[in-house]
Amino acid sequence: MARIVLIEDDSTILDTLTRALRRLGHAVWAYGDIGRPQSDDALERADLIIADWVDGAGALLAAAKSCDRPVPVLVITGQLDAEPQARRNGADAVLLKPFLLPELEAAIDSLVREEHRA
Repeated sequence: MARIVLIEDDSTILDTLTRALRRLGHAVWAYGDIGRPQSDDALERADLIIADWVDGAGALLAAAKSCDRPVPVLVITGQLDAEPQARRNGADAVLLKPFLLPELEAAIDSLVREEHRA
């Protein structure tokens, strides 16, 4: 399964997604602060980044793409107008909250499969 960096500022959503992803067999590094994964070098170890679209997300996307091995990024957001901006900043996919777990699974499978083909 995938090694996932999960960044979500809402602690309830962060805990719920972390548990769900681990039950699916993924290794998950969970962060409530967008700056922490960069300081922990977690991006270099990840197969995928799932990040809430918050202030500073553009810098995270740039960091993910500048890794030795660019890491795909799935942006999750409740902001209806965030998708174009997230994609312009390098997001590989955007999932609008609220979403169902099968939708998240499908997005993860697609992005990780694409990353391994590259």
